Parts: sequence; C-alpha cells; structure tokens
Amino acid sequence: MEYKIVWISYLNNTYQSHQLPLQSRVQVLTLGLNAWRISVSPRCKLEQGSSEALVDGNLHWVTTRHKHRPGPCLRIVCFDLAEEKFREIESPGCGSLNICNFHLVVLGGCLSAVVCHDDGKIDIRMMKDYGSKESWTKEYVIGESLVRSLSERRNSRPSSRIWKRPTLSKGKIQVLCSLRNGEILLEYENGVLVSYNTESEEFQQLMIHGLPKWFCTIVHFETLYPADVILQMQL
Repeated sequence: MEYKIVWISYLNNTYQSHQLPLQSRVQVLTLGLNAWRISVSPRCKLEQGSSEALVDGNLHWVTTRHKHRPGPCLRIVCFDLAEEKFREIESPGCGSLNICNFHLVVLGGCLSAVVCHDDGKIDIRMMKDYGSKESWTKEYVIGESLVRSLSERRNSRPSSRIWKRPTLSKGKIQVLCSLRNGEILLEYENGVLVSYNTESEEFQQLMIHGLPKWFCTIVHFETLYPADVILQMQL
C-alpha cells in the first residue's frame, strides 16, 4: 500500500495590474521517496483547500467553472491518486447551485452531495455506482425544522472562536459523516454538533466539555499503523 501527499499551490498571476487567469501547481510525493513529482494542474480553482471526500482512490473538490467557459457553473473535480490525474465527475441535477449551498461528503462509502436550500431544507444525494451520473439518488431530506431548532440554540451556546469552513456560510449546516450506528453527524455554523437519526428524523446534540477557545471539527479515520511505522514501510 502506498501513501501519498498531494500539494496544490496557486501562483500570483498579474501583469501590469491586470489579473490573468489563475495558475496552479500540483505536486505529489510518495512516502518513502525523496522527490516531488509535478502533475497536470486542474484548469480551475479548487474552492476548498483540502479535499472534501475520498472515494474509490479519488480525492474530490467542488469547483466553479470560468465565467467565459460553457457548461454548468458548479462542477465536481477529482484527482485519481493512482494515475495522478484530474478529471471531472458528473454533478447531480439539483437545480440552481452555488459554492455556498453545496458541499461533498462520504456517506456509507458513497460520494454524496449535500444541498442546503434557502428555506432550510437539506437534500442529500448519493452516487450509488461511482462514476455513473445515472446513479445519483436523493437519499435523505432533512426538514427546515432541524435548521430552525439549531438556530434557536445558537444564542444559548457559550461564546467560542471557531475556524469557519469555506463552505459553511451563515445559517447553513455541514454534513460531516455517517456514524457506526447509521446516524449522520451534522455541524451548524455556530459550532453545534448533532447526530441525526434518518429513520426517526430526530436529532441529538453532542455535548463536548473542555473545548478550547479555538477549535475546528475534522472527520478522522484512524489507521492501525502510526505515522513512523508507515514511513518505515515505504523505505
């Protein structure tokens, strides 16, 4: 098994005070090797710094096309870790989308798209057969009552300083992951964490005591091997 690091950087591209099309550089490092490899860069800006979803050996981002290029405004781009190439994934047909109300997540091992509507309703669509546009299925609909309930808890929460997610705009909810019991972990924009039962359509707030003033929620799946062992395996 190989472990790789993908480093994407953006270059300041101006000429005589004119902003030119964005240029990026993609470099890949295989742990155990001493050289970075330069890969083909995507022809767009990846709106989120880190990948939102890893499915079938592919890292996924949401991106917006250039305003002068044809096609849908919102796109899903993936980086194949085996071939070290970018390609586009067909987006689900969800109507009018923008970078503020649309994000990706992995649920049940499937690439999933989350759409937060202005009225508070949340649609979750899952790509049941990876790579097939026709397999996008609306799996869950979370009613606006959940969003309203979480909004009411906002003022009762002690003041904390939260590192905001780029996709987590005011009044929106971020779907983080699915839990072992089948429930879905959600985060409201004020940092409230809740588990949502898709069968009973009920939620429970998760209370975590002793949080520092600054915090950020990150989904983490541990491996049986510590980092130093992985490095030794690659040598």
